Amino acid sequence: VVAAEEREESLLVGGFSPDGRYRYVARPADRAQPCALPADLTRILDAPTETLRSLDLFDLRRGETDRIRLSPGGAADALALVLERTDAGWVLAAPLRWPADPAQVERLLMLCRTLRAERLVPGAPPAGLFGPEAPAVTLRVGTREQTVRLAADASGGAVLALRDGRTAAGQVGRTLYDELKRGATAPVAGEAWHDRYRLHTLDLVQGRIPARLRVEQGGETLLLERQGES
Repeated sequence: VVAAEEREESLLVGGFSPDGRYRYVARPADRAQPCALPADLTRILDAPTETLRSLDLFDLRRGETDRIRLSPGGAADALALVLERTDAGWVLAAPLRWPADPAQVERLLMLCRTLRAERLVPGAPPAGLFGPEAPAVTLRVGTREQTVRLAADASGGAVLALRDGRTAAGQVGRTLYDELKRGATAPVAGEAWHDRYRLHTLDLVQGRIPARLRVEQGGETLLLERQGES
């Protein structure tokens, strides 16, 4: 089916010429008068359906990503981490409000950009595998949200991913899955999950020259003021 100018047209595709160089096609109304097309133009019709599917899990071509939600899944979903792009840069919007570390956000975006199925898993995924218990990543690209859920297979060795609206799961690497599962565990060495994405330095002056510095410690106050160039 070819869509052109809001109109759909159908072509009947037949067999090959004796030398295999051409293939016969015709409109349904003109099937008695087929024409020949170079065979290479029609070989895609013989390709297995799986080879025509995109193996990319996220489609980031239609706009700029301005929101990321990482969900550990299940009861730990209350610990979901949300990052949002603002005019001032990326901020951690949940579970607390704080400037985000640009390097860590870019690392996360790179994981999403390169999240690609190594292969498609035949058949429908097991019931419940990608339910609410499965960790998930949701990106808002433009005005559209895309969610990918990840789950370990029965053996626990391979990680499967399923994007919303798709029926076929793909096998992917473990990096993003392990990152999401990390959010469902207790803090390690006192570090909470969101600490990795929180900016650990505060630029209080933000490039400006301070006019006054006040330091209070042990009941004593130190006050420094700028006069002229000193």
